[in-house]
Amino acid sequence: RSMPVYTYLSISPKELMDMMKQNKELIIVDTRIKELYEEGHIKGAANFSYTSLRAMDKVLKKELSKEIVLYSEDGDRSRKICDVLVTLGYSKLKNLEGGIKGWKEAGGEVVKEP
Repeated sequence: RSMPVYTYLSISPKELMDMMKQNKELIIVDTRIKELYEEGHIKGAANFSYTSLRAMDKVLKKELSKEIVLYSEDGDRSRKICDVLVTLGYSKLKNLEGGIKGWKEAGGEVVKEP
């Protein structure tokens, strides 16, 4: 039996801000390397670098029922990761358009502590 094929949505920084206000169960994933994450990331984001998709999948698999938003520096790499994750059974996946650059440009808050 074949797995259902899921799709993911691209969301704007504004949409993510609204989701963060409403949704306590939201999982936000920074897919950049640790050094960039530590320089500044979206509040509440967990850091799973694109360099280890297996580790990312292992942790996120436990959160399949929740909304999961991925972002990268400019939204490009996280989109590629979304392309992979939807084939692994992720049905509530979102990609942040413009990545953290777009987030900052839209006035989104960036924090340095976890």
